[in-house]
Amino acid sequence: MGLVNELQESAERDDVLTVLRKAKRLSSKLSRQDMSDWLDHEQNGYPAEVELPKYRTVRAQICYNTNGYIPAGGGMMHNGVIPLQGAPLVDADVREPIGEVMVYVEEMDKTKRGIYRTTPQALADHLKRTISGHSDTIDQLTFLTRLNDYQLRDIPEQVKNRVLDWALKLEAAGVTGNDQSFTAKEKQLAESIILNVAGGIDQSNNVHVGGSATGVQVGNSDSSQNVQVQTHSEVTTTFNNIREAIKQSDLTQLDKEDATEALDRAEDLAKREKTPGVLTRIKDKLSVVQKIAATSAKLGATAAPWIAWLVHHFHT
Repeated sequence: MGLVNELQESAERDDVLTVLRKAKRLSSKLSRQDMSDWLDHEQNGYPAEVELPKYRTVRAQICYNTNGYIPAGGGMMHNGVIPLQGAPLVDADVREPIGEVMVYVEEMDKTKRGIYRTTPQALADHLKRTISGHSDTIDQLTFLTRLNDYQLRDIPEQVKNRVLDWALKLEAAGVTGNDQSFTAKEKQLAESIILNVAGGIDQSNNVHVGGSATGVQVGNSDSSQNVQVQTHSEVTTTFNNIREAIKQSDLTQLDKEDATEALDRAEDLAKREKTPGVLTRIKDKLSVVQKIAATSAKLGATAAPWIAWLVHHFHT
């Protein structure tokens, strides 16, 4: 059996660590540095300056840890990690070596708990300033993000799928690696099979990856991590959510108009080049919206997480 067939069978049968080792051996024999770089990042982790494949960015839900009992209204008490009602989902990057990702998956299976990380301090501070209803216990709260269980579990499978796709394309091009080595012609043919980490295999595009640096913590860690919240569609959706909440609120008509005008201005500014001056003006307009929303208990509680999300997104 040739090297390429061996890799195909491994991708369908073995764990991801074994598949990566075999793929690394094959890429070395083919002198495929682009493939070797990706495999190294999967094995050892992605440095901050390296863009991430899309499958390494997962959705995350903003939550808070009560760190003890807090009032929940009606004589009831909250305790534990609780999703923040009304908060939008955010994107979180996973840069850890694939072996650590496997540990997280095993931990989820063992404990039946999710994977949490603490929010950046700037976002946590803003949430504490804007969220109503826990004024006496706000300093007791720790804000967290819970990574999407399914997407986290899917990372190893995404890696194996890409290795398998690459091996199948190699075989289709006539690259087999019989006798545990490759001929000069096979190496030349292999150069035409370009790995597109973000979306699969493409014979006309170079390696494409995207993302930014963060880490992952199992359980309720105190270490600070980054949260990526920067897709255009999510920003637009969040502006629209706030706009609709204002429309449905109990504010006076004049306050509704003032809040909507400030929000519209912030959204217009958000479409410009993100210079420090523009970012400051966006936050100033969002501050106006926040102050008006705070005059309504219902709107304040609903809009605060969305406004906090935008403020963090447009941080300078």
